[in-house]
Amino acid sequence: HRAALAQLLAALGPEHPATLNPRINLAIALFGQDRIDEAGAEFAQVRVDATRLLGEGHPLLGPVLTNHAAVLWRQRRYPEARVGFERALAIKEATLGPDHVGLATTLSNLAGVMGDQGELAAAAPLLRRALALYDRTAPAAGPDPRVVEPLVNLVLTELELGDPAATADAARASAVATALAGPAGADAPSVFFPRVLVGWAQLAAGDPRAAARTLAPLPRHPGFAEAWAGEQLELLHAQARAAAASGAPAAQLRALLALAEPLLAADDLSPRRRALVERERAALAAALR
Repeated sequence: HRAALAQLLAALGPEHPATLNPRINLAIALFGQDRIDEAGAEFAQVRVDATRLLGEGHPLLGPVLTNHAAVLWRQRRYPEARVGFERALAIKEATLGPDHVGLATTLSNLAGVMGDQGELAAAAPLLRRALALYDRTAPAAGPDPRVVEPLVNLVLTELELGDPAATADAARASAVATALAGPAGADAPSVFFPRVLVGWAQLAAGDPRAAARTLAPLPRHPGFAEAWAGEQLELLHAQARAAAASGAPAAQLRALLALAEPLLAADDLSPRRRALVERERAALAAALR
């Protein structure tokens, strides 16, 4: 991407709009390498230059703003990320129309930031809107891989809101992930977290024994080792909640909390979800007294 940019700069000069695309691609590549601060600086400058060269409402600003907001989200700069996603959504709605599938990713991301800010009731309709756009343009045969991420986020939101729709949505997320996994099926790493959600939904629906059966094999699942530390932590806490609610021996609950303890330092949870985990752990520890 740097080589392409150098050639375009030499041929067209720095004020030509054609130089923006390799810069966007470069920033995306940096982000993909977890070089977050470099990607953020590149996106910020591209955003300024694209606005100056093309105007505030140009369609190219949609993906630029979306990607820059994704970086800000990773940096936990939630208010700035939200503004970026909101501006990107407005541009996409104006240029593509409100029913275009190109809005779905931005809707899902905006909902994710709103969820991290605690605005769950407002985030859920955005996720449902994203899913509706994907369902409207789904392939004629086979599962649609685009629905997995917004479905997962919707289930997490519904669980916190106490919405019983979480049960059906978790089952759908697990079924789609399993179908997409091909020969590996339910053992594919990509199926791990959707299966966790099924167990959480069973627990929320008042069936801790079913939740315990669903969650028990997951620490040995191939996807456990590849999961974020925060996801591993939340799984073990869900197992502990299911054990406590189903009357399992105290020794089992203590063992699960001990397994989870080294994961408490995980830094991939948002501050709000970390607070939820800490309250949950305190409640579990109190149940042992």
